[in-house]
Amino acid sequence: MLDLKKVRVYILALAFSLFFLGSVFIAPALAKKSAEQPADVVILNQTLFTIRESLGPYSPKSRAEHVQTRIIKVLEQPDFDPTNFKVSIAGDNVNVMAGSTVLTTITRSDAEAADTEQMELGHQYLARIRAFVEANKAKRNFAELLEQVRWQNFSSNLLHMLTTPVALKALTALLGFLVVMLVAYSIRNSFIKYFPDNSHKYTFSKFVEFSAYFICLIFITVVFRDVLGNLAVILGAISAGVAFALKEVFISLAGWFAVAFGDLFKVGDRVQLGGIKGDVIDITFMRTTLMELGEWVNGDLYTGRIVRISNSTVFTDPLFNYSRDLPFLWDEIVISVKLGSDFVQVRKLLEEVADEIVGDYVKHAKVHWQSVKNKYLVEDEKLDPIISLFVTSGAMEYTIRYPVDFKERQITKDRLFEAILERFKEAPDLVLI
Repeated sequence: MLDLKKVRVYILALAFSLFFLGSVFIAPALAKKSAEQPADVVILNQTLFTIRESLGPYSPKSRAEHVQTRIIKVLEQPDFDPTNFKVSIAGDNVNVMAGSTVLTTITRSDAEAADTEQMELGHQYLARIRAFVEANKAKRNFAELLEQVRWQNFSSNLLHMLTTPVALKALTALLGFLVVMLVAYSIRNSFIKYFPDNSHKYTFSKFVEFSAYFICLIFITVVFRDVLGNLAVILGAISAGVAFALKEVFISLAGWFAVAFGDLFKVGDRVQLGGIKGDVIDITFMRTTLMELGEWVNGDLYTGRIVRISNSTVFTDPLFNYSRDLPFLWDEIVISVKLGSDFVQVRKLLEEVADEIVGDYVKHAKVHWQSVKNKYLVEDEKLDPIISLFVTSGAMEYTIRYPVDFKERQITKDRLFEAILERFKEAPDLVLI
């Protein structure tokens, strides 16, 4: 009969023997076989390359883990330049380097397992590592940018930026500029309605505008006086060159001061400046703008051209002002009458026509002439129309000289000629030539 107790002992002994043999011989072989299995270098779920051979005591898996750790450290360096990757030879091996750090070593066994040359395999690993690092650095920079623009970070960064001394000065200057311009706008709109003349309105508006800009310039200079103080030496060194290069600009600016404070002319005056005759329609720091008169148009009529003349011409060219002190000019027309006509009757007729057309304006002109006599040393001048006779070989030429508003020359001539023709029609014995 079979002894169950002995059977159990035999089974336990057999199991123990099998366990002992497996732990001593089979398990190390399996572990060795497992350790020699190829291992992928995986970072952020991306496989860069595969390590197939061991290196000394390091299995492919251990080598892959070390490579992953080194590449991650490089990736975390914000100032690392991907162009610093390189491949170098170290004895029988080839190293893929990140600066002075070895990322991975390629042995002859690695190259044989990959069926390629060591240097070729090294450059393949290098290209993959560099592409991975560059792509992930771009992603990280974008992620950091998104993080920066989050409201909590944006507000804290903005607050930090605004509390810097330069930012505070800039904000103060901007606030001062806005306040001065707002006050100037209010003053102009509040007081401009009290000026009935458009030229006075224009002058007042320009004065307020220039004053506001000047005050803003002074205010900004005071706010940034410490910064400007550091620039004094530099500005002094380049001032001579700037003055020479901008000579025309400075002369034009000086011309504006002469016009503005020298009472040379104002907007609305009729002048001849720089050889151009016209009505002044705008005066700026650099140029005076005229609505041109004359040229190809007979009489004092607009040509339609707007001319901008440098203010510097007030120092170099003659300036003719048709309206500054006197609102009138002396003008004349010539009438030719057939020789042998009653010259006394002709003179009387012309005197009556002149008195009829310009007589009322003469009274107005005498008032202005008196103010000119009080201001300048000038002799008294007869303002009533003057009739002068000049006899030629075939006619008597009568010249009518009279004062006229500087803007009414053409119209007054037309009225005089029309009235003379009407009067000569009533005297058939007087013949015009």
